[in-house]
Amino acid sequence: MPTAIRRQKQDKNASTPCNVSQTTAAFALETSDGKVYKLDASGNVKASTEIRKGAAKASRVTVPGTAEGQTIEVDSINFDSK
Repeated sequence: MPTAIRRQKQDKNASTPCNVSQTTAAFALETSDGKVYKLDASGNVKASTEIRKGAAKASRVTVPGTAEGQTIEVDSINFDSK
């Protein structure tokens, strides 16, 4: 399922997505059907590392892991610029 990675806003009631930057520390995924999932601590570190390598230009991301409620326990993150 293609997803878009977004910065997780500090305001939990915020409904609009934020753009990712190299200083972003907390991430969430928005799926193609509009659902939003937060990344766990490990996933935030993995996403941040990839963003700093230039992955922010990617148009899609695949995140293998386990969903626990609205949080994904991330195994890995794969950015795709196609």
